[in-house]
Amino acid sequence: GDLLCEPIVVNRGFVMPENADYAFDIKRIVENCAKQTDIQGDVENTEFAAAIKKSVKNFIYKKTKQNPVIMANILRI
Repeated sequence: GDLLCEPIVVNRGFVMPENADYAFDIKRIVENCAKQTDIQGDVENTEFAAAIKKSVKNFIYKKTKQNPVIMANILRI
């Protein structure tokens, strides 16, 4: 699938380790999920959102050993 713009990463209440900024990495994860998911066939965005949540959660856990709540808000145009 294709994204119309770069993903936006917002952090609310999750404390990142010092000098850690994972926004760039998370944006690349979202872009990879978009490429691997059939966005056109996923009308409700459930498959895409699930892929994002799983991938980002795994990434954050590997980096911080924490399990934050991941929310994927997808705007379809």
